[in-house]
Amino acid sequence: MSRPRILFVLFSILLQFSCWKGGEGARGDFCRPELPGCCPKVVDHVLLLHIEKTGGTSLRTFLQTAVKRRFQQGAICNYLRHMPYQCLPSSEGGGNTSCNARNFRYYEEAISTGSHFKRSCKLTSSHHDFRIIDALPPHVRNTTLLIVNLREPASRAVSHFYMLRRHQDPGAVNSTILDYFLGNPVGVSVSRNRMTRVLAGEFCCKDGAPVLYDKRELLELALARLDQFCVVGLTSRVQDTMLYVQHALGLGTERTPKNLHYHNNAKKYEPVDELVLQRMREANVLDVELFKEAEQRFNLQMKSIGRGGFGGTGNSDGPQGSQQGV
Repeated sequence: MSRPRILFVLFSILLQFSCWKGGEGARGDFCRPELPGCCPKVVDHVLLLHIEKTGGTSLRTFLQTAVKRRFQQGAICNYLRHMPYQCLPSSEGGGNTSCNARNFRYYEEAISTGSHFKRSCKLTSSHHDFRIIDALPPHVRNTTLLIVNLREPASRAVSHFYMLRRHQDPGAVNSTILDYFLGNPVGVSVSRNRMTRVLAGEFCCKDGAPVLYDKRELLELALARLDQFCVVGLTSRVQDTMLYVQHALGLGTERTPKNLHYHNNAKKYEPVDELVLQRMREANVLDVELFKEAEQRFNLQMKSIGRGGFGGTGNSDGPQGSQQGV
């Protein structure tokens, strides 16, 4: 591991200790004790870590309205002049040393200094990884409600592949799911264990450094970080996820919110053979384990507001992802 990388890891650990105390699973005094994870007692900002093809667009659309209700001002932060919504993925073969330079420069100049969080700016959402959260200064992080949505890995892969085809990605247009996501280096880099890599802070390319997709250490880090989120949502239960967000924001749970962004692109998919889905689960084993933990956490959230969870089969939104259609 290079010296800059070692220093970055040490800085991340120190930052986490500044916000969290007592060891693994411990929570800061700023977290509400009656809810699982960490829901801040004082909420000044909401951050959605939007993992692609997990229902995050539906959730973000809902959040724009919920945040306005909660704060009576402000909406999604307008940072796109300075930082792209997307990030270039890391890869096992490494990449350009300037990859995502704008993003990391914005982290340093605006997020870590607090200038990103203007009075009228209450919601941040992006297709980045956990490093955008690590960049939060402690006084902001302790008052930021963190949200992430997760999805059954094979369903997420199917949805992701067909989205790439709709966008005329040349690799996806001219390939099958297995060929692109298991054999094409570009396809592998955008898909393999993506949810785990995002939560571990290893998805976005930084300084062109190579990253292994299947390290158990990534899963361990991702699992530990689930406890730092107030809301761990599920794609198949996006409306219940919204309901829990309302509770965390103090907006009440009398009515289940409507999904204002629902669209069922899954109806356009070709049938996917179960053997293909099984291959995708085998290739994304870290994401499979992460998702199982997310299901358990989701159950705890629902029980904390008097709503039942579900059995947790590990495949809650179906093999085709048709429950959400995103």
